[in-house]
Amino acid sequence: MATPFREMHIIGRDSPERVVWASCPAMKTYGIPFAGLTDAGRGYRMQRPQPRHGHVLVTTGGRGVVWIDGEECPCETGQAYLSPPERPMAFHPAPNQRWQFAWVYYEPKPGRPTVVNAEGCRVVDADTWPLATAVLGLYRESVGPAQSAVMDRWVELVQTAVVRITGSLTPEPALGGLWENIDARLAHPWTLGELAEHSGMSREALRLACQKQLGHSPVAQVTRLRMRRAAALLCTTSRTVESIGKEVGYPQPSAFCTAFRRIYDTSPNAYRSRHDSDVAANA
Repeated sequence: MATPFREMHIIGRDSPERVVWASCPAMKTYGIPFAGLTDAGRGYRMQRPQPRHGHVLVTTGGRGVVWIDGEECPCETGQAYLSPPERPMAFHPAPNQRWQFAWVYYEPKPGRPTVVNAEGCRVVDADTWPLATAVLGLYRESVGPAQSAVMDRWVELVQTAVVRITGSLTPEPALGGLWENIDARLAHPWTLGELAEHSGMSREALRLACQKQLGHSPVAQVTRLRMRRAAALLCTTSRTVESIGKEVGYPQPSAFCTAFRRIYDTSPNAYRSRHDSDVAANA
């Protein structure tokens, strides 16, 4: 059925926004091209007859009007508007009202978990503040020190909040305990067989669970945990790159540097230098 509206993106001067573009590894991992917060006022209107992205929006103040199955419906404080890709979506402030909301876009990709997977748009009751707070923290870091490791942590909080709102990716306790154990022993040369044994699952079951929940393999998750620890140590200690590499499971500095570059698009030394420069600039 044809939608009764055309493509329209009107923000206007009366609707300040704080937007974060994909600028850290975790945003790319989860397929988040951008996220932000909007204080929508007069003239604000978004209409997408066939959106390419999935979209999660949570109201933190005021009242909005959203499109669901051919009708305009309210989206009030304590509610979330979920719209999957390729489904008509639209929203704007209620007449004569301002509307405050946080939002996250998701870019669909084969093999990546689908966060917004409903057949159509819907409004659900939700605890909206965790997502709004996480997006705000991510935004402030992005326009301030912009440390990739810190931004990654904020993105993890954004993702967790979205998952809890959508209910699309229910975490399995076995995997939560697994990653805690791995994080405590990053120097160990973990194999897929050992990861499966510690999770209490078969290799294939573990692979499928990780692909569903995280969008990548178990071994890739181990690498991400190692690199996050390494990034934190580079920013908070004066230890050598070789020493940090050994602590996170890389006896050979060259292998550590290669793995680090794949995640952060720069060398460990350059990452540390950039962090030191950011700290000095903000002192």
